[in-house]
Amino acid sequence: MRGPLERRPRRWIAWILLLILLAVTAQTTYNVIRPSLARRAGFYHFYDFGVLLDKLTLLRETGTLYETDRPDFLEPGSRVFKYPPPNAALLLLLDSEPRANLPSAELAAHARPFVRLSLFCLVATLGVVLIVLRPPIWRALVLVVVFLNWQAHWETLIGPQFELLLLLFLTVVWLGIRSGRPWLAGIPIGIAGALKIYPWVLGAHFLARRQWRSVLWLGAGALVSMTAAAFVVGWGLTLEYVTRILPNQGGTSAHLENLSLLGNLTRLTQTLTGSAAIPPIPVTGLAAVLTRPGPSDAPLLAWVLALPIIAALLYASRRALRSAAALPAHTRESLAFGLSISLALPLLPTSWANYQSLLALPVMIAGCLARPWREDRWTWIFLIAAALLAAVGVDEIVRQPQAEVWRRMLRPIHCFRPLRDVLTWIQSPPGAQGVALARSFTPLFVWLAHLRLLRTPPPLAQGRPQDVR
Repeated sequence: MRGPLERRPRRWIAWILLLILLAVTAQTTYNVIRPSLARRAGFYHFYDFGVLLDKLTLLRETGTLYETDRPDFLEPGSRVFKYPPPNAALLLLLDSEPRANLPSAELAAHARPFVRLSLFCLVATLGVVLIVLRPPIWRALVLVVVFLNWQAHWETLIGPQFELLLLLFLTVVWLGIRSGRPWLAGIPIGIAGALKIYPWVLGAHFLARRQWRSVLWLGAGALVSMTAAAFVVGWGLTLEYVTRILPNQGGTSAHLENLSLLGNLTRLTQTLTGSAAIPPIPVTGLAAVLTRPGPSDAPLLAWVLALPIIAALLYASRRALRSAAALPAHTRESLAFGLSISLALPLLPTSWANYQSLLALPVMIAGCLARPWREDRWTWIFLIAAALLAAVGVDEIVRQPQAEVWRRMLRPIHCFRPLRDVLTWIQSPPGAQGVALARSFTPLFVWLAHLRLLRTPPPLAQGRPQDVR
């Protein structure tokens, strides 16, 4: 058994490494945020925002927003506005005079309020989780390093997209679930889904937990959001979205940045069926398979492979939740919600890379609630694996500043050929595919960590006294 004097050197080494990671993280975070707040952004910065401004300009000039007559209307990721009306209403609130085809300098000025809102949501989420769960200082610093190296945050910011705002909404939902307030748990998901439809999938969490009042509050939040947006963009557009746009949602893209289970299986089956040379099938949702058959059997085969995997994930989750009865109620419900988030993202038909920003919340929750390494190594192995995969960006624009910092630090060993070969491979098209595939496993490791925590009895149930601090 090691004494305090033998453990002290190891503790000092750990603190030194942690401080180095904090310094590098601060540098890389600054390198990403600075261009997003600069007066003139790069060519690909705010690309998504420029597309949204073009559509809002069309709305102000012609009163139309949804271009359902375009041939790419059903394709996920196409430059057609398919978001709910509250999405457009919020953008008009932040930029009351949108303009189309803006140069980069003017586009950066228009996007700056949205970027500031996103950064506020990011800091607020981190602060709320740490204040509520109050982890030890060393663990809090480790979680800060993980949180700020979560590449999906910065992939969202350069868009910019809504995921950081949705992340804060889900944090409020977690507070409502943890405190047993159905209205606080349901309303934010209703509002989040009124901005981008996929958060409504988390309503399945309340259905599975038989929390019917939260389901009703979710519906109320969605209804109020849609009604308020109708006064801004018009009742006609709201009716058009409900009747023509919403029923056509749910396709699966074969694009490399779709990290969902179906997206990966579609790319795999296109290769297995010899259809990789055929232009990627943009829509492979179940309805699209039945109504718009593609040039190969790849979409249908992807669904055949996906269904047993989905069934196994749901079965294991149900078993874990049933075995968590011995946990305190607020801990059990927090972990159950984190389990739902980590399960929902890969099961969405299309789950773009920036959606993984939402996984930072369950990682923070699990990191705060997990036992020390010596008592539960597997949970920490799963969390470390998720953090390492999430630190790799699929977007080269985001990856470039981080790569430059690490290149400077690794310059003394850059002559080591295997390392140089790995960096070269990552920048190649096969390397990009490898990075996307690796990132697809991030929610799986987060899910495994929550599964482990739910199935592990608390210390008292194991006959061991709880720590008194």
